[in-house]
Amino acid sequence: MRLFEGPSLHEIAADLDGISHGNKSGSQSPDDTENDVSGFMHQDGLITLSPGSFGVIPLTTTYRAYYASTPWESVQVSFLMDPPSGLNAIAVQLPGRETRAGEPVATSISQIVAGILDEMEGVVGIPHIIWGHSFGGIIAFVVVRALRRRGKPLPRLLVTGTIAPNMIKIWQKRDIMMETIREDSTPEYLPSALDLPLMKLDAPLLMKYQFHEEDPLDIPITAFTARQDDMVYPEETAAWSMQTKDFRLI
Repeated sequence: MRLFEGPSLHEIAADLDGISHGNKSGSQSPDDTENDVSGFMHQDGLITLSPGSFGVIPLTTTYRAYYASTPWESVQVSFLMDPPSGLNAIAVQLPGRETRAGEPVATSISQIVAGILDEMEGVVGIPHIIWGHSFGGIIAFVVVRALRRRGKPLPRLLVTGTIAPNMIKIWQKRDIMMETIREDSTPEYLPSALDLPLMKLDAPLLMKYQFHEEDPLDIPITAFTARQDDMVYPEETAAWSMQTKDFRLI
């Protein structure tokens, strides 16, 4: 899979590695990077990923990335095992899934968030990123809000393939989401039949989630979208801008 029209996750990792060493695929400066990125702005407000797009994330110290994604954490094993220099990647594995298949499945997002917050105690205050994919982006968002309520230092938030939380009711009614949840789903209609059992575990969490208005987050949020994604459309991803004072859509 490729994000929007740009590089694969492996290429992004390589780009991050270059930035962490003070260069971008060569010797271009951060100022040059900003100029390059502006050249890829489309009329619909989207920025195409390009080498240097991650110049806005200087890895001057160790970052810990929490990949709060459901249901396929193991898909990112190669990225987790060999992350860019300066980045310590930590996957969030939810109970009832993959290596935790023998544990009871969480019945609410608040239960999941409480568990994640307990695990984060050792890294609160260390610069880190929370990255959430699909419904994992919603979970990551709720985690950041919970940290704010506790008065803790906040990470920056990256989301991929995630509808803005204030538009969650659209997801809860979207045909393809409902087909994914249904027991009689036909593999031909769905992106991946292999993910179905795990995706169904998330169905109660998705359907129960209710968005509540709070002040925008005072942290950067970067949202990645795609033009050919039946699950979430670019304008629905762009609505993340309402949740922060510092938003970037790629």
